Amino acid sequence: MSLQSVRDFFAARQLDIPIIELEVSTATVALAAAAHGVEAGRIAKTLSFRLASGEVIILVTRGDARIDNRKFKDSFGKGKMLAQEEVVELTGHPVGGVCPFGLAQPLPVYLDRSLQDFDEVLPAAGAIHSAVRISPALMADITQGSWVDVCQPVDVAASLSVPILGLYGGQDSSIPQDSVERMRQALQQGQSGSQIVVYPTAGHAFNADYRPSYQVAAAQDGWQRLQAWLDSHGMQASKAADTD
Repeated sequence: MSLQSVRDFFAARQLDIPIIELEVSTATVALAAAAHGVEAGRIAKTLSFRLASGEVIILVTRGDARIDNRKFKDSFGKGKMLAQEEVVELTGHPVGGVCPFGLAQPLPVYLDRSLQDFDEVLPAAGAIHSAVRISPALMADITQGSWVDVCQPVDVAASLSVPILGLYGGQDSSIPQDSVERMRQALQQGQSGSQIVVYPTAGHAFNADYRPSYQVAAAQDGWQRLQAWLDSHGMQASKAADTD
């Protein structure tokens, strides 16, 4: 029984970690977050991959993180997630209840640094209605896990509590406009009062007067907006600039 293997794993290490068992399913990040009353990021998501070498690894990330394919390849080479039947066979845990504890076979465990955003996370405990509360550091210690950085940065735009002014060049190929628009929409969902301004004809470093990309009109407008923004938030930037 998968849940029992987790209990045995803790007992063998003399760990007093209570296993939380609920009446409802916690098989997905969304379900688990709702059931435990926490943000999605605190749910420790356990993934299993088969690498090009044939090796199978366990990877634990924060619940709202996404794998960055380039980072993953840099760390492990090519890999693909296990099929459901392989997950059960190799980990001993059902899909939705997979965790790095009490594995059916000894598999290397990796923990993404995204988990370190929290002092306590909730991984599953071998069943689709179970979990434990544990610090990322302790989880790494008892699983002999290795820390890696293979996830995309987590989008926190909607949860910002301070106002941010973003000034972007519409012709900046290093920052795609669809990314800027997604950021704008995410900021609008929050309460920070942040604002994004795009200068359609400006490119990268449009406000750097020592570079060929410098655009006088956009740079001057951006500077005025910045001073007004700081003034409106109590920084008195215009007065400081006048005394320089």
